[in-house]
Amino acid sequence: MPQVLDQVHCDREIWIEYVSGRRQVDIAEARGMSQSAVSQAVVRYRNTLPPLDKDEELDRALDLINDLIATHAPRAKQGHLGATRMVDRLVNTKAKLTGLVQNQVQINGHVQHAWTPGPPVDQVLAQAMAEGRIRPRAELTRLDR
Repeated sequence: MPQVLDQVHCDREIWIEYVSGRRQVDIAEARGMSQSAVSQAVVRYRNTLPPLDKDEELDRALDLINDLIATHAPRAKQGHLGATRMVDRLVNTKAKLTGLVQNQVQINGHVQHAWTPGPPVDQVLAQAMAEGRIRPRAELTRLDR
């Protein structure tokens, strides 16, 4: 039983380092283990965590956004550019989180189209030069021939 507790304790320490922003490679180097062993420890510990309640997390995020909007809105109303940008981002984030803005596009049906090729480039250029819309100033020559 002590080995299991030691493994859980080690996995927990690795998890804390990982979610604190350390890279798995750095954790592995400091602990004298492979990066894949660190990755496995992270997965093992993540699997022991309770499932995230999305509604609670959404409520917490919206409360934080509302607090930040309340903090920055007075400065935005006074014309402070940074505060205005911050409020704009927060309002857009809030709209996305609440489902007012959707990033998915749904397409139903088919589009009928027919493509007819236009004239070749040399013909278009010749016509433009004949009409005087293009006046070449020099002649291009290829050096690779």
